[in-house]
Amino acid sequence: MVFNSLVFFLFLAVALAVNHRSLNWQVRKASLLVLSYLFYAAFDPIYVLILAASTMIDWTLVGRMGRTEDM
Repeated sequence: MVFNSLVFFLFLAVALAVNHRSLNWQVRKASLLVLSYLFYAAFDPIYVLILAASTMIDWTLVGRMGRTEDM
């Protein structure tokens, strides 16, 4: 997906509409995550695996950081 293509601008319009319509923060986060996966999958599907690995690593590390006590 090239940034100056019609497909990108349609994708951007959908992403902005979904983000603007969602009142709940949980829905916004989930929709942005799904939209980012779709965006990267448009370039090459292997990027979805990289993004999924990055998401899981970040989720795990932030969860561990939240459980540690303040020093």
